[in-house]
Amino acid sequence: MTREEKLFAMNGATLITIADNLGVKVKCNRTRSGLKEAKSAVIERILAAEKAAEENKPEEKEEVTPDLTPATDITHDQGEDEWEDNSYDEKQEKAAESDKTAEDTVNKKKVAKTGNKGPKPGRGAQLEFDGRSQNICAWAKELGISANTLYGRIYRMGWSIEKAFTTPGRS
Repeated sequence: MTREEKLFAMNGATLITIADNLGVKVKCNRTRSGLKEAKSAVIERILAAEKAAEENKPEEKEEVTPDLTPATDITHDQGEDEWEDNSYDEKQEKAAESDKTAEDTVNKKKVAKTGNKGPKPGRGAQLEFDGRSQNICAWAKELGISANTLYGRIYRMGWSIEKAFTTPGRS
């Protein structure tokens, strides 16, 4: 059974959970127990997200075990009773580099998900435009646009203040 067939066999709530875990946006009811869009469209987006995640997956971390077989890696100084195993240190360094690469990959994904939307202050936050500073509600009254619309444009959609203020509302 292919992955697509398995997904088609699942109910809407299960698909919503899988989509949420992958960061795929899905239209669903308030209780998140049923889909409000075509199951095939949701499954296509889930498969695309899984494929993208698979392509961006960091290389499998090599298990670090000391290699004691090659005699060239182990040296013994004549005057001391200490043995030195160079292969173990090299493998530890490779493992540390692999961990750093995986950490960088995770951090890049976090930045990509958050985007450039910035912090979301309350509606009392002062916004400066045309040399004046007011809160969103005051600007909304002055511009004849809903305060919710201005808030959404600036803090949810990440628009610049100038674009948010100069774009007219829907009729």
